[in-house]
Amino acid sequence: MRTITLEEHFVTQSFLRAAGAYGPSSLPRLAELQPRLLDIGAGRIAAMNEASIDFQILSLAAIGFESLDAATACPLARDINDVIVAFEVLSPSTEERDLRWKRTAYTSLPSLTHYVVIAQDAVDVVVFARDAEFAQRHFRSLNETIELPALGVSLPLAEIYRDTGLR
Repeated sequence: MRTITLEEHFVTQSFLRAAGAYGPSSLPRLAELQPRLLDIGAGRIAAMNEASIDFQILSLAAIGFESLDAATACPLARDINDVIVAFEVLSPSTEERDLRWKRTAYTSLPSLTHYVVIAQDAVDVVVFARDAEFAQRHFRSLNETIELPALGVSLPLAEIYRDTGLR
């Protein structure tokens, strides 16, 4: 059984600057949490692994957002909420849809940097990257690593396929 957590909070540097949240006048506990809230990369993944969490739904810890004027809040909300990387897990029934029309739909999003499609029955990850004009690139070895610089994350295929029995 998979463990999924909901409403796991995060913040971005742009949000912190705009809202002034968690600044010098904030409560000590909030200041203490700031590094963990900013981490949506390796540290968060390590904490998830330690807690046996398979998947998290992230939600902005929006303390102070309500005090922003519309000229600041609207572009900030777009920056925070726009999709940067989309992940899909293929199955025989969804392969055609995921590799064709979903690829077209996702890659039309101006904020998207990568579309990552993961096979569940073989070691095969297809990455479509904006900086490569969304050309298809396959990763098929457990020794390979997918780099997602927009997230500051490196995803080893060995980790993606951990405990699946696939080689």
